[in-house]
Amino acid sequence: MELLFGYLGCMLLVAAFVAWLAGRSPYRMILSLGSAALLLVPVGDLLLVEYVRGVIGDLSIVTQMLLAAFVAGRTAERRQLGAIMAAAVAAAVFLYPAALGVIQFDPYALGYASPYFLAALAGLTVAAWYLGFEWLAACLLAAVAAKVAGVLESHNLWDYLVDPVLALYALYWLCRQALRRPSAAAPSTP
Repeated sequence: MELLFGYLGCMLLVAAFVAWLAGRSPYRMILSLGSAALLLVPVGDLLLVEYVRGVIGDLSIVTQMLLAAFVAGRTAERRQLGAIMAAAVAAAVFLYPAALGVIQFDPYALGYASPYFLAALAGLTVAAWYLGFEWLAACLLAAVAAKVAGVLESHNLWDYLVDPVLALYALYWLCRQALRRPSAAAPSTP
């Protein structure tokens, strides 16, 4: 199952990229799914998908959910997506500086079944649901369920929640949204 979800993440990333390139084309779905299927073509001793996976690694369950929704044309409203992107950036800011040795505390260790981390995540999930951020709550629940099922090679919950691809895209998305707001609110000059 680990191999399946590793391949699926790469295939979804390629399918989403092609869907984005295709825009509103009536062939969008055929092009995106066809491009994902091309990753199953062997090149040398490996499938193309294995080369892609070797470069980007396994994508988190949250990333895979967002990519699948995009390919299917079922993206969340801006408020819902903003909550997911803000959570991804917050997780990356909390997690990645320690990986670079900037701080001495290792938050990645919390992903190995820390009861405090699980309690905080449960509280965040309930709060997200209560505040109307159903997409964020669903992503958190799906990540925990996938971790319990062991669908990725990692045994750390962080790897089910966030990955560098999601963190970078979330940062880009939030910056783009922040730049749009002031220009939309700026008064027009005669």
